[in-house]
Amino acid sequence: HSFPTRRSSDLTMNVTKKHFQINISDPALTIPFYKKLLTYFGYTIIHETDTLLGMGSGVDSFWLMKVGETYLGQHLDRDSVGLNHFAFHVE
Repeated sequence: HSFPTRRSSDLTMNVTKKHFQINISDPALTIPFYKKLLTYFGYTIIHETDTLLGMGSGVDSFWLMKVGETYLGQHLDRDSVGLNHFAFHVE
């Protein structure tokens, strides 16, 4: 999905979402669910292992990665379970 072109004085920017990374605790449960869901939305597999799934649409990508054992049960840490980050591409 592309966002509208933004203009600020003499600066023009084109912004698109680039990728999302979500840290997961149970890949055996989570990866099959998102694999089926994202395939339905037209995404294809970029990279897959037992603990990681990366799928892309040609415009953006969605990544699921097993959280490190150190971070299981921790809260409010970007390396714990949940959204790690999302990125935008700006031209």
